[in-house]
Amino acid sequence: GGETGTPKGDGTQASPFNAAAAAKAAKALDESGKVENVYITGIVSSVKDVNTQYGNATYAISDDGKEAGQFSVFRGLYLDGAKFTSADQIKVGQKVVILGTLVNYKGNTPQVAQGSKIISIDGQFSPAQTGRNWSLHKEVASLHRLTTMAPTLLSACTLKTH
Repeated sequence: GGETGTPKGDGTQASPFNAAAAAKAAKALDESGKVENVYITGIVSSVKDVNTQYGNATYAISDDGKEAGQFSVFRGLYLDGAKFTSADQIKVGQKVVILGTLVNYKGNTPQVAQGSKIISIDGQFSPAQTGRNWSLHKEVASLHRLTTMAPTLLSACTLKTH
């Protein structure tokens, strides 16, 4: 992975590394070093291989979707760690956020190590992720209903005791 563009982000979910920042962080590692649980965002710039037998894909991302300055993702998994079942699940031009481990393979190949997972593609989260967000949304809504109804319920109770 080359390093062009301005490194941005700190590798957290709130502020993922861009491809340049991921490349810079990985390049700084020796061959035994690794940085785990790093969020990286970018645009798929090339897809080398989608292996439906093992359910993983080797692809690269860059800040602008072009191959210059792209950063390699080695044998990564699909949304939320699901297996790839078809080659058209990942395409050049898609914006992805991935969660993975940065390594500098053999001390000369900065990349995302095998086993990363895609958190979102083009803003779409996995059904599980969306489901979690939705159930949380419903809980917040029902809590909100309870708090807005509480004064009415309380006053109704106190009226009955007199």
